[in-house]
Amino acid sequence: MFLTALDKNPPVMNLNGFANINRELLTSTITSMATYLLMLMQFRLSLMRNAAIAARRSVTMSRNATIS
Repeated sequence: MFLTALDKNPPVMNLNGFANINRELLTSTITSMATYLLMLMQFRLSLMRNAAIAARRSVTMSRNATIS
């Protein structure tokens, strides 16, 4: 019943003629936010991996320096 009521009376708001806020705007905004967050998470993961690789290299270099 709820979905039928939404289909018959779609929720649309008007901002004094500047823009209409409807489902399409809300879904596109949420989609854009999710995409942006995924990109940030991937960037952070790559930074963490690079930091771990650099830490491993510095440990192996310091071990090699103490052995020599």
